[in-house]
Amino acid sequence: MGDDMQTKMRELRKQQKMSFKELSLRSNVSIAHLRRVEKGESDPTLTTMLKIAWGLRKEVWEVFGTQKTE
Repeated sequence: MGDDMQTKMRELRKQQKMSFKELSLRSNVSIAHLRRVEKGESDPTLTTMLKIAWGLRKEVWEVFGTQKTE
């Protein structure tokens, strides 16, 4: 996962004043895995990306992409 994607995930989480615990509860992704994804230590599967985006109340491309494709 690129640095921009890591930064975007962190920014969105912090903008919402959301802890890893809260995002974990919303997304059904473990806190440990969320931390690894955010640090770039783990590449999320598409399913995990969708769960994280849903937990952040964003579209998956808003969290992990650079632009929306039709």
